[in-house]
Amino acid sequence: MSNPRDRLKVFVVEDSRSILILLVRRIRAAGARLVGHSDRADEAIAALSHREPDVVILDLNLRAGSGFSVLRWLQSNRQAGSILKVVFSNHARYRDFCLEQGADLFFDKSSEGSGLLRLIDRLAKLRRTSAKGSELYRLAKMQSA
Repeated sequence: MSNPRDRLKVFVVEDSRSILILLVRRIRAAGARLVGHSDRADEAIAALSHREPDVVILDLNLRAGSGFSVLRWLQSNRQAGSILKVVFSNHARYRDFCLEQGADLFFDKSSEGSGLLRLIDRLAKLRRTSAKGSELYRLAKMQSA
């Protein structure tokens, strides 16, 4: 088995329990590591301020607060610069706005969920094959284009 430090680290911000379970299962099946999750904006920001995920998967509607505030925090935080910010939302009308606000990728829950699951698989494989930090970020952006 690979060294845990070589595994993709993912943090999920999601208020739907069923979607969280689906994402966690895929993250683990891909050989990646869930480093945390939250369904509240304030908790997510607090956790992200001392964790170093490679990827944050972010819903916009949360139990408390908004995914927009988490996205703004990630965009303004220097240490979060190499984190891949992936919005996964039912609100496709916010796609362009999210990308303008610093999201790297946007997947519509109603029609692009399989694309997000494939991305998790690809990123986990890239990480295991030596892609680190900004290299992983660059490769993920290229592969999703």
